[in-house]
Amino acid sequence: MPLIHRRIFYAKAGAADQLVQLIQDGNAAMVRYGSSIDSRILTDHMTGRSDRVVVEWDVDDMGSMDATLSSIVEDPEGAAYFGGWMEKLNGLIHSAEGEFWDVR
Repeated sequence: MPLIHRRIFYAKAGAADQLVQLIQDGNAAMVRYGSSIDSRILTDHMTGRSDRVVVEWDVDDMGSMDATLSSIVEDPEGAAYFGGWMEKLNGLIHSAEGEFWDVR
C-alpha cells in the first residue's frame, strides 16, 4: 500500500525560506545518490505555529524507503553529505514531527 512519509518542521523565526532551500538541496542530493522518491514541500507562514515547513515523500512501502535511505548512507559520499546536511538542518529548526499516512 502506498504511503506518505510526512515531516513537519518548525523553523526558527525567519528561517523558513532557508529551510525550504536546504530541503530542496537534500532532495536533489537524494536523486544524485539514486533515490527515486517523489516529494513535495509545503509552507505555512500564517496559521498555526509560524515558520512551519512540511515535506512529504511518496513511497511504495516502508521497506523500499528504508532500503533507499540505507543505500545512500552506506555510500561514504552520501553519508558525508547528509551528515553536514543534518547539522545545517538542526541549526534552522526548533523541532520536527514525523507521520506515516496510508494512501487509500
